[in-house]
Amino acid sequence: GVQTCALPILTTKGNLAGMARPTQADLDRQVAMQTSRRWGDKPKVFQVVQTMALPHQKILDYGAGKFAEQAEILRDKGFDVTAYDHHGVEGVHDPKALDRRYDLVYASNVLNTQNSPAALARTLNQLANSMHPVTGIGVFNFAKEARKGAFAGKHPDDQVAMMERALKRRFGHIERHPSGNKQEPIWIVKQPKHHKTKVG
Repeated sequence: GVQTCALPILTTKGNLAGMARPTQADLDRQVAMQTSRRWGDKPKVFQVVQTMALPHQKILDYGAGKFAEQAEILRDKGFDVTAYDHHGVEGVHDPKALDRRYDLVYASNVLNTQNSPAALARTLNQLANSMHPVTGIGVFNFAKEARKGAFAGKHPDDQVAMMERALKRRFGHIERHPSGNKQEPIWIVKQPKHHKTKVG
């Protein structure tokens, strides 16, 4: 006789043989985690933050990397720093970090790692929502290396222009810091446009 085998059935929830298919958000997180930062005090964004940070400010290191080295360096200098990252390492990252507002929020080598337009929108919303509406300042760079899917197929100059337009939609004030350059800008942003609904 003919042998038959049962093939797994794909359900409407995307389950294959009882296994959940990763969502786009899951894939976006995996890509961001593969590009996790670990460069201590060398990156330009971190150098800018050290010149801007004041002792009384609450600071968020968004996308701190698995070991949150920069947050630790700032803490050792007496600053009040909270580390947030997708890795969510207990004792290193604060899982409730995005529930609070900060005076200074920095994201070093984060924006360029966004894998989809939805991931970029989610990240920008989280950055804006984590900034204090009056005192909040953001410091974000756009590294040329490791630019991911949200920027695929675009010329580097167009990628920068796209990123700057996205920032202008989320922040009332945006300027380029002199330590960046045309292809790898560092932006200082203020006046966050908060979103009432929490995003991812």
